[in-house]
Amino acid sequence: MAIGNPHIDRLLRIGAILGLLAFPATVFWNLAGVGPRLSPSIFRLIGVTDTAPQPQWTLTSFADRTLQAAITRAVADASLLRPLLIRINNEIRYSAFGYISTPNVIMGDNGQLIQRFYLTEYCSRASDSADRRAGELTPKLRDIQAYFEARNRTFLFLITPSKAAHLPEYFVHRFPCPNSEQDRTALLPKLDRLLREAGINVLDAASLIHGLKGTYEVDLFARGAVHWNAVAVARAADAIVAEVNRLARRPLMPQLDWTYTVVDEKYGGDLENLLNLLVTRNRYKSAKVTYRHAVPCDRQPENPLNVAIIGSSFIIDPALALISGGCLAHLYSYFYLSLKRFGGIPLTVKDDLNDDDLAAIRDADVAIIEDNETFVAINYIERLRAVLSGR
Repeated sequence: MAIGNPHIDRLLRIGAILGLLAFPATVFWNLAGVGPRLSPSIFRLIGVTDTAPQPQWTLTSFADRTLQAAITRAVADASLLRPLLIRINNEIRYSAFGYISTPNVIMGDNGQLIQRFYLTEYCSRASDSADRRAGELTPKLRDIQAYFEARNRTFLFLITPSKAAHLPEYFVHRFPCPNSEQDRTALLPKLDRLLREAGINVLDAASLIHGLKGTYEVDLFARGAVHWNAVAVARAADAIVAEVNRLARRPLMPQLDWTYTVVDEKYGGDLENLLNLLVTRNRYKSAKVTYRHAVPCDRQPENPLNVAIIGSSFIIDPALALISGGCLAHLYSYFYLSLKRFGGIPLTVKDDLNDDDLAAIRDADVAIIEDNETFVAINYIERLRAVLSGR
């Protein structure tokens, strides 16, 4: 009978003991919050669940068992094991049955992913949708535009594209879509006309991007993501520069110079990450854009133009493109108005903006309000009107 190596056996025992101790140690570390969370990405869930309630250390909470439930939830959230088991379960269901465990994400043909509410909106458009949306938007935008124009500033309302409207062929036959193709495609042209007739400065970048479909080697929305890709962003940024300069009747914003390459890479898009699988498997062609400068931004005279862009998640990449590509050192983007502000050179970020932070918008030389063509952001447009009026 073979005799084991005592030294190796001892090392294995020590390793096993340390491994057993490491698991509860990471739980206590994460619960204490004394440093960075000890959870590699595979042991964390993305975009998932409500924040666990804080334990209330009272006799009442102990008696009704809410204290015990809160402690159990906190320990589970701090554990490495629970997220891993969820990922394993999601991976088995996805690999074996094609089932997506994330309720708000839908898979279309060719592995294309989309959030449910984009399809719901696209499939609920009707012949009067443009009239209703113009009726909601016009009084708010008219007041905001009047504020800036009275101060000899430039205002622009920007409409960004939806993946459902850009690539409907991947989804509409898999999803209840009772309206007609005419209902779905007539919204933007009619809305653009109604807003212009009301005197609103509008740039329909959604129709611009939809019109570029098939122009490039890659789709302008990535397979695993909900947002437009870098080429679509660059084309929209070009259009923003051109329209702002046209409205101002002078070259306020510098022209962008960019080039792109098609890259084949393993890419975990924002929607794919929400699936919380064990393996990021999508590999497909994507686009990489490079912005070029005759003189680097840090060697140019600082551009004093003060730009504020207020909008949804679709403004993030255009804002960064205008900052880096146009060397706009005083361009700041306001995510849903008050959730986050980022921008400038060097780039700064601030969360949870207060009234003093938002007051800076009043002094913008160029103010751009963005809404996606799903038009879910009427509320922050109304809140901006209140900020500008001093309410």
